[in-house]
Amino acid sequence: MNKSLGLIGATMAAALQFGCAYPVAATGAGAAVKPDMAPCATNLDCHVPVYVSVGAAGECNVHLLFGKVTVAKAFRPKVIWLIEKAHPLSDNYLYRFDPALGIDILNNIRATDFDDPGFDGGIDRRFKWVSKNLRFSDHDYTVSVQRRATAADPWSACSLLDPKIVNAGA
Repeated sequence: MNKSLGLIGATMAAALQFGCAYPVAATGAGAAVKPDMAPCATNLDCHVPVYVSVGAAGECNVHLLFGKVTVAKAFRPKVIWLIEKAHPLSDNYLYRFDPALGIDILNNIRATDFDDPGFDGGIDRRFKWVSKNLRFSDHDYTVSVQRRATAADPWSACSLLDPKIVNAGA
């Protein structure tokens, strides 16, 4: 096995071991939605990065590394979406999850699927849901992010993203 394949394998193994929902070596600069992702495979917090950027015309865009979050069967982690700048050195905007919408899991049944939504630790760049994972459930969800240039400016909506989240079942 060549060294680069070994490094990729070790990186993915570490990501799964610590309950990460994305390859830890990935960066936001080339982030694009992918068809699927590694499962949240432990009861540890499962982190899902949300990359945001503002284009040349001032449009705000939201991207995920993967189009689906999968919580492994029998695990019930806190799933935490974290806003990160896609271009941290050149992006001077402030970002937050929309206080009224945040992450909205569609057709969610709180008794069996996901419960306890809100800002993780009161930080508006971290939004969480706790997986109940008591049955198989497959949901669309929306990611609602806002941005502003300075503290004096009003918040404005970024593009709405519509990925998937899956509980693999108990």
